[in-house]
Amino acid sequence: WCQGLCWWRAGYGEQIVVTDDAVIVDKDYRRHREHFEFKRYWAQVVVKVPAARLHSRSLFIRSHGRECEVGRCLTENERDRLERRLASLIGSVGNAGRD
Repeated sequence: WCQGLCWWRAGYGEQIVVTDDAVIVDKDYRRHREHFEFKRYWAQVVVKVPAARLHSRSLFIRSHGRECEVGRCLTENERDRLERRLASLIGSVGNAGRD
């Protein structure tokens, strides 16, 4: 209930659930909801480095040509911690070079 209240007040929420078989990402932007499900065995954590130095790196979960950005509203330090945590739960981290 508390998480739902925070999401409603902030207008943005993101939940990542890692199970034995799947990585599930649910996003809520005001009234727009997105749901992504990836098979855990095939899922990868990918970091995209921007062309401009002042822009933040982006963190994605990717599998079979589909991807979902996660941690977009986090600070760099928080995104680094999320990257390490997801890598420990899902597997290795890939780099996608400069976009």
